[in-house]
Amino acid sequence: MVLKSPRVRDARHREELARRLLKISHNTALRRLDRGWMASGVDYRIPFLDKRVVDFSQRIPMAWKIYGKKEIEKYILREAFRDMLPEQIAKREKLRFSLGTGMDDAMDSIIMDIIDPAELKKRPRASYGLPFASFKELYYYDEFLQFFPPSYELQTVRWDPFK
Repeated sequence: MVLKSPRVRDARHREELARRLLKISHNTALRRLDRGWMASGVDYRIPFLDKRVVDFSQRIPMAWKIYGKKEIEKYILREAFRDMLPEQIAKREKLRFSLGTGMDDAMDSIIMDIIDPAELKKRPRASYGLPFASFKELYYYDEFLQFFPPSYELQTVRWDPFK
């Protein structure tokens, strides 16, 4: 999530978005990680999401996390590990996980062969009203319905606060 988006109005709005992302994280990425790993019997640890680390990071001013006129994101983390990271990693712009790993482009390619983007015009919303932001969301929604009862839909939340 890039918090320096033109849609971020000011420092207060950035803080509000960060709090909102933290609040919904348990219902999105964390829940998927937990179910996926535990379904495979894997005991995993996520050090940056440890309650003590999260509590500590919330006490750090946002101006230290997103630093300077260029608004360098994860500045403290980059500096803490600068001697361990390749320069190209330490200096690259922060990307959403799916973009940074290349999965977003890969999924575009895969899903284009499965779902016609015009399908989005036929079914623009989930049955509970959430509008699909892309044909990929429509595909993921259809996959979700194959494995979970429709009543589970209301437990889903979109990670991106701008959609």
